[in-house]
Amino acid sequence: MKKYFTSLFIVSFLILIAGSMNAQGRVGKIFSDSGAKILFGKVISSVDITVEDLREAVSNAGDYVYITIKNNQPVLTNVKRQSLIKRLYVPPMGKDEKMILFSKNAVEDFLNQISSTGRTDVKNARVNAAAAVSVERRGATTTLSANGYTLEMALGCPPFCN
Repeated sequence: MKKYFTSLFIVSFLILIAGSMNAQGRVGKIFSDSGAKILFGKVISSVDITVEDLREAVSNAGDYVYITIKNNQPVLTNVKRQSLIKRLYVPPMGKDEKMILFSKNAVEDFLNQISSTGRTDVKNARVNAAAAVSVERRGATTTLSANGYTLEMALGCPPFCN
């Protein structure tokens, strides 16, 4: 009986957290790469997507961007699992295939953060250091990383598909 109530409490707590995240319209948090490694573990595998493709995906997204890696390719879709990047082929995604979702505004903030952090070349001209974003698998989670920053705290879909 104690296990039942403990499980019920944990599930209720997770639903409450997910509900408050969705109610606020923000799903995702930016961490430093070193903080992400401590919190989420080391990168097991990764694939790159250009910053331009990620920007296109965000501009075509509704409230959320759904992300996974399939056949060693980054897949970014909407809630209907349709590609957010018109020129990229998206393998058919089953409703039960695991994806993560970030809110559109969290990905926009991540893109702004990685674009505002660059390096200075010899002539003191600003150079955009982030030409690509890595979609990374870290154990049980998937993250986006570029230019010293990592976006995580996504929701898993299923069960939290909007």
